[in-house]
Amino acid sequence: MREPSGKPDPTRASHSILLVEDEVFTRLAMADDLMNAGFQVIQAASADEALMLLESSAPIDLVLTDIRMPGTLDGCDLAKLIHTNWPDVKVIILSARYTEVLATTPADAFMAKPCLMPILLTAIGRLLGIADVES
Repeated sequence: MREPSGKPDPTRASHSILLVEDEVFTRLAMADDLMNAGFQVIQAASADEALMLLESSAPIDLVLTDIRMPGTLDGCDLAKLIHTNWPDVKVIILSARYTEVLATTPADAFMAKPCLMPILLTAIGRLLGIADVES
């Protein structure tokens, strides 16, 4: 974990990220890092919960999702629904294993888990059009 570096960058603070991860400690650590980088973070423990948040019209710019989670949907199903229903929402899939299903899943980026936060922040910055996103 890193210490907050003062006030959040207003450009980053205007972007909200939906973090979908069923492993509670992984989710909390990632959320902490993303908030320290200045983003608004909404957390979901499953793709089903994430879908409810998306349907609630919460402002979400980007979804970070694991693939394998409990519930009726997995991260790939979630990515497909986002692509169809919220085409402006960017999706990054985080997975410990790349599988053939990723080739048919609409996502803006795929990253291996565990992933280094500076690399993830660079990908987020690129997708959201934010320059110099650093932790």
